[in-house]
Amino acid sequence: MEHRYTRNEVERMMGVTRRELDYWTRLRLVLPRSRWGERFFNFSDLVALETIKRLAAPKGSCKAHTPSCDNPPNRIGNSGNSAFKVAHFNKRQAGSRVSTG
Repeated sequence: MEHRYTRNEVERMMGVTRRELDYWTRLRLVLPRSRWGERFFNFSDLVALETIKRLAAPKGSCKAHTPSCDNPPNRIGNSGNSAFKVAHFNKRQAGSRVSTG
């Protein structure tokens, strides 16, 4: 069984707004499943959202994206541990999973 995340959960975990989620859904960059009048995102949607968020972020200087940069949070490949945040969130929400049946 694949865990599903509501829009509110995704907004909190990914640090995006409902407006951004709706826009990216209209562009068909992510395709949440609908059930019971709610949209649900899966883990692959979260990965796609993290990528979209990075690509849409304002760009700094080229130096901020080089491996020799002294500013680690701006290095490519360092997502601020979003996967860890999702795993930690799953542990906290284990009792409130959405039933698929």
